[in-house]
Amino acid sequence: ALAAVGPSCPTPLLHGLVFPPWEAMGTAAGELAPRGHIGGPQAEECANQVRLENKTTQEDDRFVAAGELSEEEDEEPEPSQDAARSSHCWSIATGAVVSTVAYGALYAATGDSTTTEDMVDLAHSAYTSSVALSGIASLERHGAHAVALPRHAAGESGAVVRMFCHSIGYFFADVLLISSSLLTGQRPNLWEGRLAHHAIQACANLPPIFQTRSKKESLALRSVLCIAYFAEFSNLFLRLSNMMRRNMASARALKAMNVGLVLSFAASRMINFPFAIFVFLKARPLVSPNIFRLILSIQASGYALNLLWFVKIIKILMKPDGGVPSIEC
Repeated sequence: ALAAVGPSCPTPLLHGLVFPPWEAMGTAAGELAPRGHIGGPQAEECANQVRLENKTTQEDDRFVAAGELSEEEDEEPEPSQDAARSSHCWSIATGAVVSTVAYGALYAATGDSTTTEDMVDLAHSAYTSSVALSGIASLERHGAHAVALPRHAAGESGAVVRMFCHSIGYFFADVLLISSSLLTGQRPNLWEGRLAHHAIQACANLPPIFQTRSKKESLALRSVLCIAYFAEFSNLFLRLSNMMRRNMASARALKAMNVGLVLSFAASRMINFPFAIFVFLKARPLVSPNIFRLILSIQASGYALNLLWFVKIIKILMKPDGGVPSIEC
């Protein structure tokens, strides 16, 4: 029955099962092919077809290396998933410890908790925004979601993921600081808003850090979060504005600093956030529905809050030079 199939090109597996290799040797020697075996032009046609399939496979492999992950890679679990999670937990703890030590050292030197908080947050914003900007500069075009980080940057041991861990460790350290202050009867500056911010930031950071079951999903989440982290750039001007006011800087200097705040806020939040949302919406098929809804709600509410802050900053900037206040948020 198989011999009656005719001179169609069999699959390699079927060919190996039905026709032993010595039959091909006889055909190559010029002998007549057995019944149902393919010889002459038909054999050459099959060989060309196999070469074409191999070429297509190689092109697909190059496409995978350029940024797309194959389905087999996507389905395979991370071989070092447990080790990666342990490393992330260690990085989070490192961020918390370094932040706590820095806060203690600066508080001992200044004796002022507000100045200390500004200085520590200034260092955090400088670190995170520089890593985010470096990641944004390395973004590559991606078929599934517009742009994406290079795979080495979005990898488990990459600088971007390490920055996410250090940053959330810093926020956890601030939660411990606020909690210990409240237990001793003290009320840290803007403590309610800080706790709310840290809870939201944890929801934004933890899925990209630990959601590693799908390489496509983790790449999408980490690329979007890296873009969004550039918002920390405007905090540099915010903290410097606060410190200048407390040190009785001139109205002209404060005015110049707040102009820098407006420009940085517009670039890193009002323009950058919609771009991050656009990339995230493009990546929707790759993200699990629950995580997609969570992150999108954070992005939408965050952008609305940033819009309110931006209006507030503009109003402050338009006040007379003699009374430019600090911008607190």
